[in-house]
Amino acid sequence: MIGGKINLQTLKHVKMEQKGKSGMVQGIFIPFEVNHLYVGEKGIYLDLVAFPLKEAKDYQTHLVKQSLPKDVYQKMTETEKKDQPIIGSLNFADSTPSEANNDANGGKVVSPDDDLPF
Repeated sequence: MIGGKINLQTLKHVKMEQKGKSGMVQGIFIPFEVNHLYVGEKGIYLDLVAFPLKEAKDYQTHLVKQSLPKDVYQKMTETEKKDQPIIGSLNFADSTPSEANNDANGGKVVSPDDDLPF
């Protein structure tokens, strides 16, 4: 199995606190359009691409960057392409995969005036 980590703070975001059922909840708001997230019928997706490292370090074998839409990528300068942030890494993991919860919030949209459901 290959495991990895993604640093969500490399995306455009706002850290925020919102009132929840059991008190204040810290989180981040990640807007879809400016982060080139794909909103589909079954989820919201961040397209990724992994590049192998020349030499593995701490079991890390690949670095991960965002895969941008073709039209966005073609408009970028070579410097902008080169400066795309590394948003994570992949490494060998000894654990077995767990079942993923596809949508922990059940697709509910929460307004800033509402308490969070957790």
